[in-house]
Amino acid sequence: MIASDPDALIAALDTDDLHEQRRVSAHLKALGPQAEPALIHALAEGPPNLRKAAAYLLGGAHASPNALAALARAVRLDPLPKARQNAAVSLGRSGDPLSAEPLAEALAAETVSYVRVSLLLALGAVGGEAALAALRSAQPDASAEADALRKALDRHETASSPAAWREEGARGLTFLLEAPTGLEDVAQAEAQADGLALTYVKPGFLRAPEGVSPGRFTDLRCVHGASVLLAQGPPLPFPDW
Repeated sequence: MIASDPDALIAALDTDDLHEQRRVSAHLKALGPQAEPALIHALAEGPPNLRKAAAYLLGGAHASPNALAALARAVRLDPLPKARQNAAVSLGRSGDPLSAEPLAEALAAETVSYVRVSLLLALGAVGGEAALAALRSAQPDASAEADALRKALDRHETASSPAAWREEGARGLTFLLEAPTGLEDVAQAEAQADGLALTYVKPGFLRAPEGVSPGRFTDLRCVHGASVLLAQGPPLPFPDW
């Protein structure tokens, strides 16, 4: 089946149909590490549409060292500006301070302004002394770059420990999880593979079992938001003032 075949899914990304790109990308995200080797190959040798998509899909907090190495190469050497930009965004999303070196090298050589903006923001996102040094020595060439540099430096100055759920506070809560409309079954399959049964509620929304720690679903690739369910039922009438 194409939905579980990384090579077939990546080949399907070579289209200008944005809806189809989003649909296929969601399936690839659900595959997780299974799709990574094929994405790395596409980033290195694929046509433009595939390189742009692979550069974006390889990023994230759980990117492997091989994925980060492929992105580090692409951000410096890919001839396509959009692929370089997506690689910069993905390296920033990784939060890996070791990515500061390739990002700084890319920034020193980059001439396309919108790519430089993404490089500056990525340096702000990965953190660390090397990233801070690169930002302090950066010379913005446009107002958008100057704004990105300010935001990146502000992020360093205000960096603090990430927020975390208090497990005792989360017990007894029911969460509604947001997934791409039309791909709820993909999100359910991804969660089921992790031993988490999600219930379909309505288009774009799935219910997590009561009492499940939020840490169980914050890493799901096909879930992009969560809300606490406080109550449900028909709308209450308002008094006639």
